Amino acid sequence: MTKNTIYKTNTLFILFICLFIFIIRAPFFFVDWLDSDEATFILKGLAITQGKIPYVDFHNWKPPISGYFLTIPIYIADNSLVAIRFFTALIVSTSCIFLYKIGLLFNFSRHNSFLTSLIFGISVSFITRSFRSQSFYSEHISILLILISIYLILRCLEKKNNFYFTLQGCLLGIATLNTPYLVFFAILYTAFPLFLFKDKIKIKLTYSLNIILGGFIILFIFLLYFYPKFPDILSYIIMVPLESFKEGGAHNYTIYRTIYLLVGSGLQVDSIKFFSAVFIWGFGFFGFLHILYAKKKENKYLVLITTSIILSINLVLIRYPSGRYLIIVAPFYCILLIYFINLKLFSNLKLIKNLILILIFIFPLTDWYKNILILKDVSLNKKTYTHGRCTDLYNSLEKKKLLNKKIYFRVCAINKFLINQLPLLDVYQPGNIDNKNRMKAFNKKFLGDELFTKDPEILVLSNDLNEFVGGLKFNKINPNNVLIEYEYLYRVKVDKDSIFHIYKK
Repeated sequence: MTKNTIYKTNTLFILFICLFIFIIRAPFFFVDWLDSDEATFILKGLAITQGKIPYVDFHNWKPPISGYFLTIPIYIADNSLVAIRFFTALIVSTSCIFLYKIGLLFNFSRHNSFLTSLIFGISVSFITRSFRSQSFYSEHISILLILISIYLILRCLEKKNNFYFTLQGCLLGIATLNTPYLVFFAILYTAFPLFLFKDKIKIKLTYSLNIILGGFIILFIFLLYFYPKFPDILSYIIMVPLESFKEGGAHNYTIYRTIYLLVGSGLQVDSIKFFSAVFIWGFGFFGFLHILYAKKKENKYLVLITTSIILSINLVLIRYPSGRYLIIVAPFYCILLIYFINLKLFSNLKLIKNLILILIFIFPLTDWYKNILILKDVSLNKKTYTHGRCTDLYNSLEKKKLLNKKIYFRVCAINKFLINQLPLLDVYQPGNIDNKNRMKAFNKKFLGDELFTKDPEILVLSNDLNEFVGGLKFNKINPNNVLIEYEYLYRVKVDKDSIFHIYKK
């Protein structure tokens, strides 16, 4: 094939990848259900567009730069949930494109590289936590940065480029500040050149130092921006996740239980999509074992194996098997999966091979089809272009002429986003105000005081006011006075599982 033909063919595959990702994610653009992490990122991004600085003007448990990425769609399209969903689809598409390019560097055929990207797109869209909507997570950004870094180092195996090494350091530095548990991977990554290249030790050290330089450039820019405004930024970054682990969530699982739930797509072991996850991670693991058994000597396989091991260990050590963490390892297990099912072992088992691939796609796509049917039967809110329980709540409050009041939403932070307000209390997650350890690192112990000194006129709660107040900690305010001050207005039942209680002062 001529270079022009190859270019056109690759362009066509890339266009199909983008089209596929947007088609499978588009029906979810209008679902107002927000994952609690996504709600936090949105509210953080909104605060930043309003000129507020994380850890300075408002407190938030998430890493300082994690909200900055969502400022892009929020700033461009105002408060549009559809824009955020579109932005996420764009990020996923770009990750799939780089995965396609990485597949070609592993000498996959274009069709197999294309298939690798589609499986990753299915996995990151339907298997890794996104069971009700196509939510945005910090891992979406970080895996894109990691994939670009892996692509660059594989390119350097063919032709070394000092700028590429520095760029890898910059990308990994951003990924680490965005998703701090990747620091273990980022540090070990700096040693890759020492094992991958056959140059003199001085030259190999130069490559590693270039990666380190890139990382320090990002750290320097980060400190230059944050440190003058908030000198305790480094201690906070260390202290906050430690407090999160102490609260118990990270230590409720054994290592073996964590692995089981991760392979089961992060608490989705009761879903039919569990089988797609088992196929991807199970056959990917067999591909991993075959590479070790066959003693593949090419350095590109060393990159693949080492990356898969380090990132997998990263997730297991966290000991909190949230499905969104699988976004970080999913592309590498997709490569291992395609590698394995294209071995000679399957040359006479094409029917089984094709059946496996069909099942990987068919189980998640049942969710896609169900949402197509839902979208067909619902009417979108003309102001928000959304549908769902929070939109129904929004409509109810608007009908009662309560949206012009000072409202605290215990849940459904989508409403705060859409009406351009921040939560009255800057907590890690709008629904977790009664989690007493969330704000310990910020010396905020009495969250009841934090909320009610801001004098909300309307409370929108997912439980009874007595239960809500009983879960808070007060110092200066008498909780009994709070119970007296607020009267019950009505409740909104928006679906079989969700009831919102509305109180007015």
